Amino acid sequence: MRSKPALSRLIPFLAVAAILPVACGGGDGGAGGGTTWELQIERTAQDGGTLVRNIAGATWPSPARLVEELSIGVMEGAEEYMLARPSGVAATNDEVFVLDRQDHIVRVYGFDGTHHRSFGQQGEGPGEMNNPFSLFITSDKRVLVSNGFGASKITVFTLDGEPTGDWNLGERPAFRFFETPAGLFANKWVIPDDPEDFDPNSRPEAYQRIGPEGYEREPVMIPDTGAEIATIDIDLGGRTFPMPVPGAPQPVTWTLAPTGELIWGWAGEYSFNIRTADGSTTAVERYWEPVALKAEEADYERRLMVSQLRRNLPDFAWDGAEMPATRPAYNGFLTDRAGRIWVVRDGAGVRADECIDPDTWTPEDGVNPWQEPCWRPQQIIDVFRLDGTYLGEVQADERINIAFIGEDYVLSIAEDDIGTPLVRLHRLHVPQSVS
Repeated sequence: MRSKPALSRLIPFLAVAAILPVACGGGDGGAGGGTTWELQIERTAQDGGTLVRNIAGATWPSPARLVEELSIGVMEGAEEYMLARPSGVAATNDEVFVLDRQDHIVRVYGFDGTHHRSFGQQGEGPGEMNNPFSLFITSDKRVLVSNGFGASKITVFTLDGEPTGDWNLGERPAFRFFETPAGLFANKWVIPDDPEDFDPNSRPEAYQRIGPEGYEREPVMIPDTGAEIATIDIDLGGRTFPMPVPGAPQPVTWTLAPTGELIWGWAGEYSFNIRTADGSTTAVERYWEPVALKAEEADYERRLMVSQLRRNLPDFAWDGAEMPATRPAYNGFLTDRAGRIWVVRDGAGVRADECIDPDTWTPEDGVNPWQEPCWRPQQIIDVFRLDGTYLGEVQADERINIAFIGEDYVLSIAEDDIGTPLVRLHRLHVPQSVS
């Protein structure tokens, strides 16, 4: 596996950098801190854009916090509060929409947790759902439900739950939606017709405009980061199929901001790019300490993958590829309504008190090792402005599976200690500025 050159070496400098101390600022609540968090930032003009290096410190005087305010879901009780398998969450200014993948229904709640209505049903006809996966609410108040493989369509509803039509997508279902000033988009993998042409190091990803006629115009390709990743070879009927090693950085991580910026990067280093609609690019770097992957945890992840593959390939054997020594710099990008980028990262792994060993697990056990893994990494969330300025860290009492970000809150999908599916609302408390 070769390493990717740092962004600061990719584009020649056109101006001399200046290191600027930025006073702690921003925020909408919480207690202030001292001056130890003063951000040291370096901005350098480059051909076609800017390099932003966040050298030390943060803009916020102390970490922001996510505090749980609401939990929706019960193990027993009224049917409208019993969630079977929530897979998509979105919100308007006053309501939370939850897609239940197993029950093929959308349930709507107030921000106080009160059930307002439910709509949708299973089927392949107009206005019906089959294997629904994700949910999105457009700026003109349409509810889009993506139906997965086998259906490959988007079922469209009003906010009140009235079906207004289906958008057929052909062979490529959409799993992520984005809305920008340029229109409504969905992610798309450009999959080769011949599996032998598949290359995990250059897995082509794109986003494409969608509408009532399905996919429209040509897909917009995500730039190739030029990174190579470690793989293992899998024999599928005489054909060798390379699969990424667990824990290795993906070839590219990306998202689209509501204001139209494309954010993408390779997580082998803490750097990413922000490209605006006019084509200018900001390359962002941040200081970081790579998180070591413990040997015991790496061995567990390897055994977990072997166990999963042997369910369909009983003779599969690990081909000797090495597990990574450190975790990727980040796992994903999210954006919020306040114009911020959330960089979600994994911290150190924590051994679970009780778990399912992948070497001894059988389907008869019921719970599988993917539901109760032996190791769970801690979560780190860093937040940036769209100009590349590092704001600070967001902390929570536990790992949060973020499904939707509002301006000052987060919706997550979770389970409690007895396995009750839940949707939770966490309020974001950002520290006040300190002059």
